Amino acid sequence: MDRIDSAADLWRRLCGLGQLRPRDYDADIVQRVRTEFGLAPGRDVAQEFHRRGVPAETLVRTLLRELQPFAMMMMDLLRLYERIAATSATSDNLRIVYEFSESDQLDLLLSAFREQARVTQRSIETVLRLEITHRQLWTFPFAHHISDRPSGLEVWAATYTAGSWPDDLPAPAPTGDSALDGAVAEAMTVLRAYLDRARSLAPNRLSLRSSVSDLLPPDADLVRTSDAENWLPTRLFGLHGEAAMAAEDRSRGARTAARLREWLDDLDWRPST
Repeated sequence: MDRIDSAADLWRRLCGLGQLRPRDYDADIVQRVRTEFGLAPGRDVAQEFHRRGVPAETLVRTLLRELQPFAMMMMDLLRLYERIAATSATSDNLRIVYEFSESDQLDLLLSAFREQARVTQRSIETVLRLEITHRQLWTFPFAHHISDRPSGLEVWAATYTAGSWPDDLPAPAPTGDSALDGAVAEAMTVLRAYLDRARSLAPNRLSLRSSVSDLLPPDADLVRTSDAENWLPTRLFGLHGEAAMAAEDRSRGARTAARLREWLDDLDWRPST
């Protein structure tokens, strides 16, 4: 089997095996991938990944984050089916059937489903844990003042300033420099990981500030203090601004990519314990 060395290789493999179906079942995932990586509508996703030099691990993190709600749903279903099994069947003879179409059925025993659900959840949690220190957070190479927001991010900025967690994190427009676009895509993965973590700690920014520290995980204080100083929007706006300038002045692209790459290489993605 051919090696998978890039996001383009991974995308083609998943589509070729039928594990990713862009035209029907997975159209929503494809659209979110296009939005996250700033891919132009109508262009081949794999070709765009190849042109930008996006690494496979960046796409893996994105896809696993999209699958997290599915994993949570599986765990909810497991608990429901186990309650049913406790009153009407043994753990091995309750059958579960997903019917996507007349010719496409997945028929599982509860025992197999239990293991599949737990492996899925464990795999997602393992990949998505980012260990980041105060120093690493604040050495992000680009930042613009929160009032210096790029055009097109006004609504996003208003949502954040009002005290809510925005639903999305718009990616900068492609610059045409594959090395820079790849580094920007990876940086956006980190910014989204930060937003996901913040959202998991509190339903909104105001709640995070007022939460009792003793009831929160150890990393909550880092998120709380950095959010109080508008870490996320200033870094997002800085990234957008640098990408826009690099698109107009190609001589900036290599320097911008190098600074981002240096910062990214200092980060630590660890397995969950």
